[in-house]
Amino acid sequence: MDFKPKSTKALGKTGVKILCYGRPNVGKTTQILTLRKPLIVTTERGLLTIRAYDLPFLTMETLPDVYEFIDWLKIPSNYSQYNCIVLESITDISYRILDTMKTTTKDGRKAYGETQDAIIALLRAITDNVHINFYITAWEYDHAVQDAPKIVQTRPELTGNVLPIFMPHLLDVIVQLGIHYRTVVDEKTKQQVQQAERFFQCNETANVLARDRTGTLAMFEPANLQALFDKIASKP
Repeated sequence: MDFKPKSTKALGKTGVKILCYGRPNVGKTTQILTLRKPLIVTTERGLLTIRAYDLPFLTMETLPDVYEFIDWLKIPSNYSQYNCIVLESITDISYRILDTMKTTTKDGRKAYGETQDAIIALLRAITDNVHINFYITAWEYDHAVQDAPKIVQTRPELTGNVLPIFMPHLLDVIVQLGIHYRTVVDEKTKQQVQQAERFFQCNETANVLARDRTGTLAMFEPANLQALFDKIASKP
């Protein structure tokens, strides 16, 4: 144990880890386009919406892939040319790993257990990494709150029972990406039309799980991921 005192001010100089979840087609993947120099880690299925852009990516679909990536993260020179590493999406990655595990073992509990252990190890490696920002996407699901069965809270979706509980305690920022529609007048047709405005919800309510450990974000922020990283980095 290192008993030399450290300053809490130095904690803000480490990479920020943001998890963003939302329903299908809300724009989680296209938020990558706002980032400076991203490297994407994916199962490939979720990249169709940005296939017209020349962005680097790695694939992660099996249990060995996860642990190889964890070892890869231990060498900062592997990713020093990037500004942010993107996991697109951790839900899809966890289910894909679970599917491959089920083909190698007849014990379903073992498959779930090893998948959860791998994803927890991955999240720990990400949160312990001080060298780079991380953007993690996840699917959304509706969770019936145990102590208040009439309340349904949207949360990030992960496999098993342990991961959904464990994950919120690891990450700096969890936001939900949503869409608000407002009525505007089209300048050409002079007709009223519905205009979509995307936003991040950054703090928790009874119906939405969100978390901002940095204390720098408002309840709602404009849907620009790089601006979110910059705002966190610019404030003590």
